[in-house]
Amino acid sequence: MSKTGNINHEDWLALRAYAKKNGRYWKAALLSAWSTGNYRSAPEGTAEVLQAIRNKCGPEWLKTINLNRKPA
Repeated sequence: MSKTGNINHEDWLALRAYAKKNGRYWKAALLSAWSTGNYRSAPEGTAEVLQAIRNKCGPEWLKTINLNRKPA
């Protein structure tokens, strides 16, 4: 079950942009960015939003996200 209800539309757009830029293994890349604070692979203007998602939802949450479902 996806927990997309925990994120807003801006969060979802930032995650979609990150996934598009980083390809198939985007979740691993994002986990690395979250653990190191290195957002070089993040699309411009999304680093703060991505960090806020990490702070709000936590790394374990990333396993549950399905970007094919828009948040409510």
